[in-house]
Amino acid sequence: MNTNTIHDLRSFLDALRAAGELSEIHQPVSLQHELGAVLNACERAGKASMFHQVQGHSIPVVGSLLGSPRRIAIALGCDQAGVSPRMAAATEQPIKPVLFADAQSGAGSKTAPCQEVVIREKDLKKPGKGVDILPIPISTPGYDNAPYITMSFYATKDPDTGVQNLGCYRAQVKAHNRVGLNMSLESGKDGHAHWLKWKKLGKPMPAAIVLGGPPCVLYVGGMKVPPGVDEITIAGGLVGQPLNVI
Repeated sequence: MNTNTIHDLRSFLDALRAAGELSEIHQPVSLQHELGAVLNACERAGKASMFHQVQGHSIPVVGSLLGSPRRIAIALGCDQAGVSPRMAAATEQPIKPVLFADAQSGAGSKTAPCQEVVIREKDLKKPGKGVDILPIPISTPGYDNAPYITMSFYATKDPDTGVQNLGCYRAQVKAHNRVGLNMSLESGKDGHAHWLKWKKLGKPMPAAIVLGGPPCVLYVGGMKVPPGVDEITIAGGLVGQPLNVI
């Protein structure tokens, strides 16, 4: 196990803060006109950003967490020269994930923290019960035509083999219960191939959009790996132990 590797988002923020890599903005900011511009300015200054007061929302926003080689190295628990060897080792020695309930066997609750709030079916159609709960900004004011979910990864599954794919795509918020994304061939990921298979079956493709996951998973979600390889097993290889999934 790589004991220096960051295993969750909160620990990663603490590590960036300790390393002087995080700009924390406590003044209220607007999602439409201010947040993206301030984030871009912080990025030009070489810092990730954390916005503590987003107008109309109680959830803070973070950005550009993996926006520099140094921040990537912090996420992977090594120096910058060690990133490539760490990734090569993880690719050669992937580790399969385990179900959270199995990992918690005999240790109390088997409900993962991300399952504490569940909104489903008819309730999702109500305002304030869909993606409009989340503070999703205009990332590039003056250029983007809508808010986009950006720092996230998307999990899909091959209906024939059951192998997952994790991909990093921008998803446009179209309504409080609808987003759209271009899971295209150009991305070099398996998500598009999965969609074609589900389309041929005449069934909707199960998918998950995950925000706030461990930085190792977000990092491999943007990688290009051979077809049929589940990126979450590579993320497990990065931290040297199985990741918990639900």
